[in-house]
Amino acid sequence: MNDKTSLIIVLRNLAPIEIESIKQKSATGKISVFVFNNQEQFNSVTDGVDVIHNTPPDSAKSDKELFESIKQLAYRTFGGKRPLIDLFTYGGEFNPWFAIKSPLQKATIIAHQEYAMIESIGQPFELSQNVLVFSRTDLSVCYPLKRIDFHQQKTGNRPKTLRIKYLLVFLSRALFGLGRGIKKGKIWVVNSNLTKQKMFNLEGSKLIDGDPFLGYFEDEVDSNYDFQNILMLKNPGAYALPSYQHCIVPYSNISNYSFFESKVLSISGFRAYKKALQYKKYLQSMLFESLSKAEGFERYFIQRLIKYSSSLMLSAIRYELSKQLFEKYKPKSIVGDDEFTLLKYPLFQAAKNAKIPSYAIQHGGISLTNINYSFLKEDISFGPLPSKTLVWGEMTASQLIKSSIYNVDDLKIVGQLRTDVIPALKAKKKSTV
Repeated sequence: MNDKTSLIIVLRNLAPIEIESIKQKSATGKISVFVFNNQEQFNSVTDGVDVIHNTPPDSAKSDKELFESIKQLAYRTFGGKRPLIDLFTYGGEFNPWFAIKSPLQKATIIAHQEYAMIESIGQPFELSQNVLVFSRTDLSVCYPLKRIDFHQQKTGNRPKTLRIKYLLVFLSRALFGLGRGIKKGKIWVVNSNLTKQKMFNLEGSKLIDGDPFLGYFEDEVDSNYDFQNILMLKNPGAYALPSYQHCIVPYSNISNYSFFESKVLSISGFRAYKKALQYKKYLQSMLFESLSKAEGFERYFIQRLIKYSSSLMLSAIRYELSKQLFEKYKPKSIVGDDEFTLLKYPLFQAAKNAKIPSYAIQHGGISLTNINYSFLKEDISFGPLPSKTLVWGEMTASQLIKSSIYNVDDLKIVGQLRTDVIPALKAKKKSTV
């Protein structure tokens, strides 16, 4: 702790050693201690410390402001440069901004709440020269001209062994998939499950392999029909990887799969990597320049986007490879869930630019606070929507039309997959599916 500390802000529960350090510091000099949330824990062990209790700002209001800020951030300019969304454009034809909104929201929600707490202190914080903050996030980037020290709770990092396992899984599946070609003119079903997941089938009579929403396509549809299953490995860190064997052989019907990873191990994959690397370097340089011009919490936004530059690069690689695959194999259409993720959004956009119909499947509840499905009118010019979004019912369709940029023609009500769609498909002969 800095010997000249004049203000302490407590935004989280403290460890005993942290509480003791505050007591010792308070005994040697006059320090204001502002406490949020954890008054009871603090009072029980800090007799004699001059504590100012604060009611934290409304978290629901903070989260709503964050939601709107992220949507508007795309059109902010810094230092007279182009809007941020233009900086994200890859090759003038693909914009991964619409896939980064949700990760950005998840990564900043706690930070935004803590920023609101700090700002609510007002003048004592503004006038203090040396500030110590006990927080869950490091907001120092928001205060470049202030001497402020953030003490965060220690959290475990992903072990190197898990990263090595991910790399081995990727390479093994890539090599394994070299002998599994993609047939021309098929309907691509794009999935991203990592593991062999056992679950009960719809009737509850037996255990089957596969995702509960796309399990029908994986276990019931044979490769001789119109479907081609494409399996993609999620980004590193998306999920903890289970056993190595289960990552390599995700489903019993593995013969019905082609691995997207195998397309990276090619000359075209290397070219895509080089082009995407240039995009990453350009994006980082533009974001660092924007960071120098930004103020307040927008600096934290941009810092997070800089950290996402590797994921955005992977997204650009997938877009390049998807373009090449679509041109070569000319699928009839593509279908999948999670259409607004860095994993699958590149495929949906490449399909759209190649005039290949794309169908997104609703796989969970869509609320008004789901940023993936919330767009501004300005977003329409970038064409972020798939050809059709298959939704469960009238309520979801009506909500998307009223609160977003979806039109009636963009949606098709098909029912809930588990209870309505798959049972009806299974009742038909396979030749009619």
